Amino acid sequence: MTEQHMLPIVGAKFRPPAQGLLDVLAHSTPLVLRREPGNEYDINAIMVLVASSALAFGEGAEERFAKVLEGYGLTPEDLRARSEWHLGYIPRGDAAQLAPRIDAGERVVRCALGFGVDGRPSVRFELAPSASALRDDVARSTEDAT
Repeated sequence: MTEQHMLPIVGAKFRPPAQGLLDVLAHSTPLVLRREPGNEYDINAIMVLVASSALAFGEGAEERFAKVLEGYGLTPEDLRARSEWHLGYIPRGDAAQLAPRIDAGERVVRCALGFGVDGRPSVRFELAPSASALRDDVARSTEDAT
């Protein structure tokens, strides 16, 4: 019922400290996709974000984050102080295909950081039908069964 996607995260270099964060975030870190219809460059824009609460500050992580953030004039405390960080976007062509579906009610589920075969940070997620589409499917199934 769901459709799986794995798309590169683009534009991180324009969103400091996104590139640094992507360099130290663990595989499968939960991410969030959010539509940005007011984006002046792309009305279909879909942002890739990470919640500060999803950042793993386990053993050794504090030092890794501190080292990455130092170049941006930030500290791990600054990182925790914001609720989320904008990492970049999904590519424009993919956003043009997915944005109308998300706007129509399809839901992004199981969204997490992955890495492509080229090692670049990617977002893995599933697109699930809207609740109304599921109700329609159940209704059709019920009708077909009678």
